[in-house]
Amino acid sequence: MEIFENPLVVEILLAVVTALIGIFVAGAHKGINLLEAYLVKKMGLEGYEAAKDFAEQQVRALMQSPAWKDLANPEKKEMALNAVAKWCEDHNVALTFEQMDDLIEAAVQRVKAEFGPETLG
Repeated sequence: MEIFENPLVVEILLAVVTALIGIFVAGAHKGINLLEAYLVKKMGLEGYEAAKDFAEQQVRALMQSPAWKDLANPEKKEMALNAVAKWCEDHNVALTFEQMDDLIEAAVQRVKAEFGPETLG
């Protein structure tokens, strides 16, 4: 193909492939999935850590507060999603619903790993 005869195109493709492999290997090595790697790239490490910590705070609060003990898990998740959406808006962080949902799910998994699966009902 003519396109691959251009050294600049080949160099760009190699750089992209190398970057993708690096992200995958770093993610697998450090236990960071590709979504987290994407969010870190999009938000910066500090922004991602702040969003991740906020999501986990919401999950823990909804899990531990007697005020919310009678709520079903889907209702708790909706409350956490609303809080994360508000946090993102307040901090000028543009995340999709799916990305916010993934932050909440990751927080739930971390809390379950720490306290046991029965913790969240």
